[in-house]
Amino acid sequence: MGLISAGTTKTTARQAGNDDYESALPVDNYMTVWKVPQTITFEAIHDHSVGDFPFTISAYSSSGLPVSFTTSDPALATVAGNTASVHGPGVATLTALQTGDNRYEMATSVTQSFTIGYGNLFSDSAPGLKLWFDGNDVNGDQYRDEPTDFLPGNKISLWGDKSGNTNNPIQGNSNNMPVWQPNTLNEKAVVRFDQSESFDIDNEVPAARVIFLVHKQNGIGSSKVLGGDISTTDAYGYFGLHRETAGVNLKSNISSSSWSVNALRVTPGSQSLWIDGEVIEAGGVNGEVQALDKVGNGFTGEIAEALIYNQDVNSVNRQKIEGYLAHKWGITDSLSSIHPFRSTPPTFGGSQTITFPPLVEKAVGDSSFPLTAFASSGLPVSYVSSNPNVAVISGTLVTVIDAGTTTITAMQVGDDRYDPAHPVSLQLHVIPPVTKDDQNITFVPIVVEKTRDDPPFQLIASAISSGEHHPVFSLPVIFTVEYGHASVDSSGVVTLDGIAGEISITANQSGSAYVHAATPVNHVFQVTTKQRQEIRFPNTGEKGGVRDMPMNHRAFILQGVSSSGGIPLQITSSNSTRVRVVDGHRVVPVGIGTVELSITAPGNDQFVPAPPATRLLTVVKPTQKAWIDFRRGDVRYDGTRERFVRRLIAREGLSEVEAKKVFDEDYSDSDGDGFSNLFERAIGSDSLGPDNWKDLPFRGQLNTSNQAISIVRFKSPLETTDENFQYHIEKSTDLRTWTSSGFKSSPRRVDLGGEMERIVFETDAPLPSGGRNFLRLRITTP
Repeated sequence: MGLISAGTTKTTARQAGNDDYESALPVDNYMTVWKVPQTITFEAIHDHSVGDFPFTISAYSSSGLPVSFTTSDPALATVAGNTASVHGPGVATLTALQTGDNRYEMATSVTQSFTIGYGNLFSDSAPGLKLWFDGNDVNGDQYRDEPTDFLPGNKISLWGDKSGNTNNPIQGNSNNMPVWQPNTLNEKAVVRFDQSESFDIDNEVPAARVIFLVHKQNGIGSSKVLGGDISTTDAYGYFGLHRETAGVNLKSNISSSSWSVNALRVTPGSQSLWIDGEVIEAGGVNGEVQALDKVGNGFTGEIAEALIYNQDVNSVNRQKIEGYLAHKWGITDSLSSIHPFRSTPPTFGGSQTITFPPLVEKAVGDSSFPLTAFASSGLPVSYVSSNPNVAVISGTLVTVIDAGTTTITAMQVGDDRYDPAHPVSLQLHVIPPVTKDDQNITFVPIVVEKTRDDPPFQLIASAISSGEHHPVFSLPVIFTVEYGHASVDSSGVVTLDGIAGEISITANQSGSAYVHAATPVNHVFQVTTKQRQEIRFPNTGEKGGVRDMPMNHRAFILQGVSSSGGIPLQITSSNSTRVRVVDGHRVVPVGIGTVELSITAPGNDQFVPAPPATRLLTVVKPTQKAWIDFRRGDVRYDGTRERFVRRLIAREGLSEVEAKKVFDEDYSDSDGDGFSNLFERAIGSDSLGPDNWKDLPFRGQLNTSNQAISIVRFKSPLETTDENFQYHIEKSTDLRTWTSSGFKSSPRRVDLGGEMERIVFETDAPLPSGGRNFLRLRITTP
């Protein structure tokens, strides 16, 4: 008996009999067959963004029967077979179903939800995009490329322009066609070129302003990957921005054999190079670049993506595009540690909010005044008044009609990518006319020189009334850009457009029911073509930086602290009795305690002064532990130890482990200069490198024929360092027998700071004619 399907069946047993037996009476029996339960396993779906390729979803049933899918909202995501496509932002839920058959029960459906956002760049995310080539979407159809999209050997005859301008580079000669190379960078495809392979851009792009490139070179050599006169690599194998005919030569030390996100500004009068979000160099050469007319063009290597803009791209959009490219191609680790999108990718749509500053009371007869709400998306805000008998609105301008109260609502309905904002409503109170007080605006000048790539910054202004007839009012100040390439929101935050020039901003206060309008105050400031410097400190775990420093008389450089412009630092100390600064950039830890260091870098022809960075530095007691901790944080420690280990292995036959163990010991000579660690610690000299001759014992200069030795020592070693250093001044005539006698009892002393002093020991008698004396410092501890 074989089971076919579920249900109840009757079976009858019969026996027909034979010559000896009659046929038996039939006997019936009943059997019920039940369907088998089944379950569905539905793998999780990671979050996606509008513009992503269709992707495969995976679910299977325990019965092996095929699984089907439904979607919670076709406007968000659709499914065809086991391929899902995303269409709009939101939370999409896909359901896996298996209805069963004649053998298996229907499975319990399983759902998986995922978020669809706006993590992809769009052609209109920043104005002025003229060319956009994506190695992961060569034909520009928004679907994953397949080998069938290309000619034999994965050769490419056309690279689709995703900017919407149909500037598609083409190559008609098979021998000169570059090659599609799948699964190369972050599991995405790139386009590979050799010297003979390139595309021609029929509609060449003149007057380029900003170029973004993700590419790497195989080998070395100068390459004009987009034609024109712009080289993005040099003959030595480094990325750069070079225009030989225009005298532009911006160099980097970033190997062109590594994948990087390069941003090149080629605006007349201003050339700048960023690599992985970090400014490398800038220049100020005038003249347009030559039209871009090629892709490849003698370049040997791979291109992942290229975007060319014919308008300036401000710093906000530049950093968003850098972040998008770095996350897309899996090279975020190369981004600067301070890049705003190193950890979190940027978004190009989604939710938005409205900020609506409070409204002040108005009086009948007051002048019309503007409303200044703004949306986080940057889209325009519209307004409506609930009571037109009190106030009416035209555009953003409110006109008072009569006394009373009206509710003014700010709205932003969104667009194709941004969701509608939640409306914000405020009440406007209008009173009959009264006698008003005067008010004055205090507008803090914008004294810091601005650069085109500076982030948004806050204006500071206040308006204070006289208080003659009413209480003193401090009414909100409104800022207006009179001219120049910038915008300002209602909270006084200025966003630069990334173009150099003069900007004029006026502070206004339109008054209230009790206060007259203030006289406007105007400030003008310059946006320069120079670059902003940053003060950089070692990352966590790296050696150097600002750390606990043992008290000493020597001047130290803050290792690993530098400006991005390469300009020498300028340091000031909040307390010179604890930390002195010499030569503007070296610190002397002369007193125990904590100080605040303010660190900046002056400007030059290419960079504006760096904004000060502050760090706390603690000067500690110069104990042996503090000495070891400080030197282990020295950037030279590992290299000096490596050389020390090599010496001991070669000279004394120690193992590497044994040699490393003794590196910090008092009897060792870490830096190989002939002085033990104990000796160098006791005189405050450098145990990891060359010493200043003034820190070591040397022959003193006298006006007599006596001899002298000049040394540096702690004034009270045991009290200062917790170590009882004994300083022995000795002389000898034969370098065999030494004595501490024969010196004047009152040596000369000079206070060096840091509880250290210089002492000059003088022999008590002149050196006899033809005689000789050797003087030395010997240091011991009990």
